[in-house]
Amino acid sequence: MVCVVNFAADDSFAAAKLKTLHDFCVKDGCSDGALPNGELLMDAEGNLYGTSAEGTHNAGNVFALILDPATGKRKYRVLHNFCAEELCADGSAPNGSLIADTKGNLYGTTRGGGNSEAGGTAFELMPNADRSKWKLKTLYKFCSLDTCADGEIPWSGLTYTGASSGAPYDGHSPVYGATYGGGLPLDAGIVFQLTRTGKTWSATSIHDFCSGDCDDGINPVAVMADGNGNLFGAAAAGGPLNQGTVFELSPNNGNWMLTSLYGFCQQAQCVDGAGPAADLVMDESGSLYGTTSGGGASGEGMVFKIVPNGVNSQLTVLYNFCTLADCADGAKPLGKLTVGANGDLFGTTLQGGVHSQFGGTVFRLRNGSIKLLHSFCALADCADGTHIHAGVIMDESANLLGVASSGGTHGGGTVFELRPGR
Repeated sequence: MVCVVNFAADDSFAAAKLKTLHDFCVKDGCSDGALPNGELLMDAEGNLYGTSAEGTHNAGNVFALILDPATGKRKYRVLHNFCAEELCADGSAPNGSLIADTKGNLYGTTRGGGNSEAGGTAFELMPNADRSKWKLKTLYKFCSLDTCADGEIPWSGLTYTGASSGAPYDGHSPVYGATYGGGLPLDAGIVFQLTRTGKTWSATSIHDFCSGDCDDGINPVAVMADGNGNLFGAAAAGGPLNQGTVFELSPNNGNWMLTSLYGFCQQAQCVDGAGPAADLVMDESGSLYGTTSGGGASGEGMVFKIVPNGVNSQLTVLYNFCTLADCADGAKPLGKLTVGANGDLFGTTLQGGVHSQFGGTVFRLRNGSIKLLHSFCALADCADGTHIHAGVIMDESANLLGVASSGGTHGGGTVFELRPGR
């Protein structure tokens, strides 16, 4: 285990330029959306897509920021307000990041609605020819089986084989995800596969957690696919010390084999982390990177690296948060990391920073040193945003784009762009 990295005091607070692209909750009752909660998706034209927890029916929406190439400005549009159907049969509380197929259709999940208040759904949003209108199709309603054996509360969106390369989804191959609950025998969550046959989709559980001694994990929060069809994910709890796991699922003659790559909190006081809460990312060499919301040297989370090698996989701690007074370097990372050029890692923290213990940050991690690109709550009333639940994405110009779940001019959160100092 390696835990020797330092805070780069010489340049950590060098200010990047933050621009607010959209303020939520402009309309009464936040009918335009509020509390954005997942990583953004950018298409080839530079349009941004995301989800928020509020909307016309107080059940969340899918939104877009459409780029005008002539002016460089983006116009906000709501593509779908959830709970538009009786008893929220179309879903409620969308979460996680969206994926797009080669035709520009969007796919995602909701944590509620569908068959029950907490069941959740998988959905597809399809635009018309000029993309002025979008139609929602529910692909699957979770908790359709007795005791929710097919899972409930899908947690972090969908993925597909080859997603880590950045290639769009082909629209036909299976997609994968995780549910926080449901499954057999102990309601500990599942990893599922959605398969398309014609116009119909069906769900299959490819792993039910806690089917033995729970060393495989409890409550999976994330799953990603590599280019070879293997799945990698994290569970918030379970494992040898009940502080979460990183796991691999590999197809094997029609079945799936789970290997626990690491169980957190194996070291005293959980200095190796506890409670992973975000999707993993993979670099070109196949190494995995992620965060834990707790544990680490200060108990406020850390960034880790795992080189997959079955049960012999090793975890390296790359950075421990809250090593500075008042957690000026950030605390409780909850969002997905982004791998940039030269192996730089970009991410966010829910809390901490130089302006408020609860503001949150965007950071860059390079060669064991962290640089804060922005500490939120820098403006009065946190008009620049606060509480950063989701990670950031990077465009072709290496600008970072993300969402703040609260704060902003109207208190409902923001979409922001950061142009880091070079």
